[in-house]
Formats: sequence, C-alpha cells, structure tokens
Amino acid sequence: MSDSRRVCSLMLSCAEFKLLCVNAYMPFEDDATNFDEFSRQLAIIDELIDCNPDCHIVLGGDFNVDFSHNGMHTDLLNDFCPVRNVKPIIRHPCNNIDFTYNFNMKSFSIIDHFILSDQLFNSSVKNKNVIHDVDNTSDHDPLFLELELAVAHYGFKSPKYETKPSWDKATSEHISEYKRLLRDNLHEIVLPFLGALAYADDIVLLAPTHRAMRNMLALCDKFGSDYHVVFNAKKSKCLYFNSRTNRSRISTTLPLFSVGGNDIEFVDE
Repeated sequence: MSDSRRVCSLMLSCAEFKLLCVNAYMPFEDDATNFDEFSRQLAIIDELIDCNPDCHIVLGGDFNVDFSHNGMHTDLLNDFCPVRNVKPIIRHPCNNIDFTYNFNMKSFSIIDHFILSDQLFNSSVKNKNVIHDVDNTSDHDPLFLELELAVAHYGFKSPKYETKPSWDKATSEHISEYKRLLRDNLHEIVLPFLGALAYADDIVLLAPTHRAMRNMLALCDKFGSDYHVVFNAKKSKCLYFNSRTNRSRISTTLPLFSVGGNDIEFVDE
C-alpha cells in the first residue's frame, strides 16, 4: 500500500476470525519534521485498518509515545485510538507493565505498545508483561502479549530434509565412485515396455534390447511348436529405432533375428 519502511502488516485468516497485525516503528518527538512523519505513518496505519473493516486489529511496536506524558505525538495517538475503536494495552484493567525503555537505567518509560481492537481488548487478553531479565543489547525490553481466541488448533507436519550431494566439494574420487554406482544401478533397472500388439492374425513385438527380442521370438517358436502354429519369417520384418533420434534405420551392426528357423529382414519403414 505504501513505500513506508516504518510500518508492515500481516493478515491471519481462518474460518473463525480474521486478524490484522501491524508492526510500527514511529519517529521520536523532537521537531515539526518528525511530527509530520508521525502523522504520515499514522495515516498509513489508518488506511490499513480502513481497507480491512472485517478484521480484529493488533497494533504493536515502538511508538515512541508515553501516554503518561503530554506531547504532540501523544495527542495524535490519543485522538487516533477512539476514532478507530482501538485501545492501548496499558489501559487494560489487569495491566502490570512497569516500563519498556530505559536510559542508562536512570530514567524509565513505556513507549512500546500493543494496541488492540475493542473486542480483543475486552475479551481476549490472557497475559501481558515485559521481560526484563533477558540477554538484550537494546535499551528496549521485549513486550509480551498472549491472546485467547476461540479457534480450532491447526497442527503441522515436521519438515523432512533430504540429503543432497554437494558437487562443489566433490573430489575426482567422489565423482568416479558416483559414476560407478550409477552405472551399476542402471544395469539393474528393468525397463517396462509393451511387449506385444495383436490384431486378427497380425502381431507386433516390441523390445528394448536385441536380447529381449530374441527371447520373445523364442517364445513365439515354442508357442508355434506347442499349438502347431507357423510364423512366416518372409512376411515378418524388423524395424530398429534409434533412441536418440527417434528415427528408424536398417541395422548393419545388430545380430539378425529369426523365427521358425528363418531370418527376418530389416526394413527402414
């Protein structure tokens, strides 16, 4: 919606509710320039809420406003809250937040806030506190909010990680071993194929290798012997397809095939 680097938002939606979460980092109050910037960022938040009228609202972040102190930014935020029907969490009846910011542990203030839509504020706040005892390089302490929402629990499956080779770290020995394993495994693969097509008294035999074709022709000979059927080699033809070009050609290198004791002619069409 804007090119702001101070405001970002996230929509959480399910069958039971829609929740608009907005994080803000507002400018410090010191001059008219920052006042205009504070007003602009507040207008961006206002537009986000306006574009999502069916959402519960959770605003959070460093607002650089202490509601206990008078100031122009404080007045802007105080005016904004009732217009948008939102309330700061520090005004909750069970508020226990003492401070979120300190200056050299000499002065303390609450300038980081959660601001909630009215329904969340009144019925969903379960826990809120500031975590002071934490390894923290910032002069802001983390503010914690827990909401209780009447929604179904959505689980998730643990991610599965697959080990993959790191080719940039592979040595020549690794690559040679990989090639060997690949070659050995490929030899063990049985290629599926449609072995025979039949229509009336016409039969087409299909095979991926010459050895497989010879086995199939041997089965034809056995069938003919068992059932007194004659396969006519003169009416039979062999057609070889190159797997790389998908083009047929007459073989000059493959061994000849035979059926019924007679060789089968190769053709190219």
